[in-house]
Amino acid sequence: MILRSKGGDLVKDLFQYDLEIGGGNIKEVQNADLNKWGGKVKISKLFKEKNDFSLDPFVQWDSYFYSNGTRWIKPSVGLNAGKIITRDLSFELGYQHFVAIRGTSPFLYELYRYRPADTLSGKVKFKIGETNANISSTYFLDNWSPEDIDYSLFFKLHCYNLGLTYRSMRGDITFGVSLASQE
Repeated sequence: MILRSKGGDLVKDLFQYDLEIGGGNIKEVQNADLNKWGGKVKISKLFKEKNDFSLDPFVQWDSYFYSNGTRWIKPSVGLNAGKIITRDLSFELGYQHFVAIRGTSPFLYELYRYRPADTLSGKVKFKIGETNANISSTYFLDNWSPEDIDYSLFFKLHCYNLGLTYRSMRGDITFGVSLASQE
């Protein structure tokens, strides 16, 4: 189970935070059956400029622990930039650098496309009525190979949202349900 909080304010709205905590038992076929717990915290400062342009530098602490004594700690820093073209179309560009990495995951699915290299990401977001669509990609900067190329749809319903993401590099589909945001 994973619990997420996005867009919380710290120090009288000076900084924003995103928080993810979770835990549970994971059984990977022909590999391991372990408990996993931990989370991520990301602290950022959003700077909005004229012409709907924004800069968002961040620091992130990402750590998970496993019942076999393994740990995977990945602190990082980065910068995101965004541009709103119209009310229904926007672009984002991001850079992430891992500061120091300790340990690794015992699960193959977590290491499938992971490499501790700097990454560059891009996203196009557009809206059609109450439906949002995203096309996003992430590339490793050391050799420009793709880490992920994802296509997502989000359906805003009365009191909850439905999300569907196709991760083309992994060939998998993710379905999610969340509480509707107050916009």
